[in-house]
Amino acid sequence: MSKLENNLFFRANLQFIISIIAIYKIIRYGNSQLKILTSSKDDVEIIISKNRATDFKQWLK
Repeated sequence: MSKLENNLFFRANLQFIISIIAIYKIIRYGNSQLKILTSSKDDVEIIISKNRATDFKQWLK
């Protein structure tokens, strides 16, 4: 199995790995969580926990 490039993909939670290219919108959600909307046609809510939110913001830089 090959590895994904860290600068292009982020492990949002156990269910989702997000491509930086697919991120459409980032919304504050709940108690320091983030909701990610993607450019895919699926209406899937990707929630990033407050524990992972700091890592996610750092990854975006």
